[in-house]
Amino acid sequence: MNPQKNQRSLGAAELATLLVDLSRALEPLAENLQRRIDAARAVDMEQMQSLHDESTGLVKRLRERDGLRRQIMDRMVAELGASGRPGRMWSLTELVSRLSPKDAAKLSASAAILRGVMDRVVKLSRQVGSISDAIVRHLTWVFSAVRLQPEFGSYSVGGVAVGASDSRIVDTLG
Repeated sequence: MNPQKNQRSLGAAELATLLVDLSRALEPLAENLQRRIDAARAVDMEQMQSLHDESTGLVKRLRERDGLRRQIMDRMVAELGASGRPGRMWSLTELVSRLSPKDAAKLSASAAILRGVMDRVVKLSRQVGSISDAIVRHLTWVFSAVRLQPEFGSYSVGGVAVGASDSRIVDTLG
């Protein structure tokens, strides 16, 4: 048995609480992503942009909380006397294996809650990414259809013949 296995970690309870806090902080992001999918279905571009801006702020706050998680894990690994890699590079499974059974159970339960919410966010994020890719492909197709071919010219607003590279879409379409 690992002699440090029964050692209580001062940071384990703090990390477990932080993981639950992170899962709560991810919920608004999941809701935001679902609303973005709904806005895309409704072709509500203003709502999509608004939700994108909102998600940027949510992600920023999540990054700050994740920075705290890294600090706690660094401190816990140092507290356990492990050398080599910093705690932020450890997997939670590696860290749990060095904790007392009570701390390990609490941390594992908190991690399971976070994992469930993260799985949902990842799935929704992939859907949003697929929708965004489809929108870009569609707009690329639309704009390529209205772009003049290089060998064809057009006329300016004043009626002067211009090359395709010199014409504007507004001039071409009227």
